[in-house]
Amino acid sequence: MPMLTTINNRRRQRTVDLATEELGGSVSGRTIGILGAAFKPESDDVRDSPALNVAGLLQLNGAAVNVYDPKAMENSRRVFPTL
Repeated sequence: MPMLTTINNRRRQRTVDLATEELGGSVSGRTIGILGAAFKPESDDVRDSPALNVAGLLQLNGAAVNVYDPKAMENSRRVFPTL
């Protein structure tokens, strides 16, 4: 299982890297929208949510990140109140 966790974490960082490349090498000062925050569709479960992890990484790199998930907004705000 540790190998799978490593691969999953690399995919999250790769997503941030791709967004950064698409935005000219930096996300600083950019506003980025993330649609979906829950771990599973049609759920409010945000435990180890890849979307929230990516959103947090983008925010750490200077982006203003807006997250929307009709089912998981309350739990998302609890986990990441700055998004």
